[in-house]
Amino acid sequence: MTTFAVSIDLPSNSEIDLDVVSPYLQSLTSRPLSRTGNVSRVELLGPSESAHYLLLVTVDIPAPLGIDERFLALLPEGSKMSVVNEYGSVHQWPEPGTGVRS
Repeated sequence: MTTFAVSIDLPSNSEIDLDVVSPYLQSLTSRPLSRTGNVSRVELLGPSESAHYLLLVTVDIPAPLGIDERFLALLPEGSKMSVVNEYGSVHQWPEPGTGVRS
C-alpha cells in the first residue's frame, strides 16, 4: 500500500465545504478496479494552519494519483493543490487483524 499526501492551500479565511467535496472523495474508493492505483482509503486532515489541509489517499499499487481539476473545481476559487510525497507503510499499531484494545 502507498499513501499519497496532497497539500491543499485555500485563500485566507476559506475552508473546505465537506458537503461539496465528500461525494467526490467518497467516489474515489468506489471506482471500478484497475491494475494499479485502486483507492482503499481517503482522509482529509486540517486545518493545521489557517486554510491549509492535508489529503491522504491510500492506493494498492502506486500509479498517477488521478485527483484532478474536478476536485480543484470543488474548492474555493484561488485554492492550490499539490502532491507533497508518497509513503509506504512501515508498521501499523495495532497490527492488522489483532483488533483494538477496549
